[in-house]
Amino acid sequence: MCSSDLIAAAGQPAAPPAAGSTTAPEPGNVPPPTAMTPLNLSVVTPGQAQVGATFQVTVRAANAHDLFGVPLQMQFDPKVLSLVGVDAGDLLGRDGQAVALTHRDDGEGAVTMSLSRPPNTAGVTGDGPLCVLTFKAVAPGTSSLSLVRVGAQDSHQNKLPVIGGQGTVRVTAGGAPPHQ
Repeated sequence: MCSSDLIAAAGQPAAPPAAGSTTAPEPGNVPPPTAMTPLNLSVVTPGQAQVGATFQVTVRAANAHDLFGVPLQMQFDPKVLSLVGVDAGDLLGRDGQAVALTHRDDGEGAVTMSLSRPPNTAGVTGDGPLCVLTFKAVAPGTSSLSLVRVGAQDSHQNKLPVIGGQGTVRVTAGGAPPHQ
């Protein structure tokens, strides 16, 4: 055993690696979230609907990297819109894996959703629809549909940086929509 091994073995720091050499990353060493491009969630609406009509709003994800699970909450105007249902989009299940989706209508124009892939599966990478919400237009007016709470995890349950978006729907009374 050489003297540098004895020093390192005695709890003293070993000599730094030689210039140009590389060291293997520690297991579980994940780059800090700020080093990654954030997951961008956008709200895609039809822009306009008539009272009594049902329509779909898609939450789209862009820049997904090893995306495994997404909890989120959307806020909307309950005087203008009524939630009919929530379905999973294609992104999390694009490789044929089942997607677990739970949602709760919190009342007062808030819906909380959680989407995740099965345990012990890799996350997905890419862009696409995360979930599709169906609404009914109940009264004339304008409603924003805002992602007010968003989160994301990778397949190792690490938090991912995420940015939430919003969209708007203008509900008109029956007949031809007004010109803008």
